[in-house]
Amino acid sequence: GFFLYSGPAYGTQHDEIDWEFFGQDTYTAQVAWFKNGQIQEHKINLGFDAAEDHHDYAIEWYPNKIRWFVEKKLVFEAIEDIPQSPQRLFLNLWAADPSISNWAGLANPKKLVLGTEALVSHVQFIPFNLEADGT
Repeated sequence: GFFLYSGPAYGTQHDEIDWEFFGQDTYTAQVAWFKNGQIQEHKINLGFDAAEDHHDYAIEWYPNKIRWFVEKKLVFEAIEDIPQSPQRLFLNLWAADPSISNWAGLANPKKLVLGTEALVSHVQFIPFNLEADGT
């Protein structure tokens, strides 16, 4: 997955905006956002197997909304509880702890592929400009 994050380690409240992908169901992704540690989340049926090919995913974060895109198509928009703290961008690949297996699933040791990877072809950041955008 990839996510924007700010929290106590950076001297701020826990604010976060996520795209999360699951090995147990590669046709579904989850978008989530946290404001002061309170999570909101929504599952997205991608309509394709995210593990089979490269796809473009994006987040647009405005003061009054967050928008998630797949292949430049809007797939979800949040307009409540929008985080406001400056955040850092993270990309990750991880095996979930058994305590959250109901959410992320568990790796099957018999099917575990050593050298599993997440391929990222590009990352782009465009700063928000309130004067230019007007939203």
